[in-house]
Amino acid sequence: MATTFSIVNKHNGHINIDSELGKGTTLTLYLPASESQLYQKIKQPVMEQSKKLRSAKVLIMDDNETLIKVTTIMLKRAGHSVDVAYDGKQAIKIYKQALNNGNKFDVVIMDLIIPNGIGGQEAVKSILEIDPKARVIISSGYSDKPVMANYSDYGFKGVLAKPYTMKRLQDIMTRILNS
Repeated sequence: MATTFSIVNKHNGHINIDSELGKGTTLTLYLPASESQLYQKIKQPVMEQSKKLRSAKVLIMDDNETLIKVTTIMLKRAGHSVDVAYDGKQAIKIYKQALNNGNKFDVVIMDLIIPNGIGGQEAVKSILEIDPKARVIISSGYSDKPVMANYSDYGFKGVLAKPYTMKRLQDIMTRILNS
């Protein structure tokens, strides 16, 4: 819900919530219409740029199914392979198995906060114990958290604020893979 609110708010929209006890809740999102053709203008250059990026094996750790699907689509369009974990414990297990099988991940993108689970800030410690050269990116919609401003102090190689665009994802992937 925080990600949805952030997206709607940044686009000058609003959310209506109608709730009736015992019957359910309806959320209605309102976004202003645009006559701009900006999306069509940038669509091709983004895809051309992504072809220049080397293919990578990426692990996404997030509890938001929609975000996982969208990020997976973006990464696959850029030529990457993607595995998914829904909390830190699962991400650590998947990372360790891949490393032991000689098929380690090039990049890990971890959500900062996982309700009722291990979030990125805690999970990165275990991943770095397993593989001190791991390239982990922290991702969150909560930009006020200290880890987002000082990500390298916590062992992360980059930060990806939610919501993010294909271009922003591509830029950080390029930077991380070329470092």
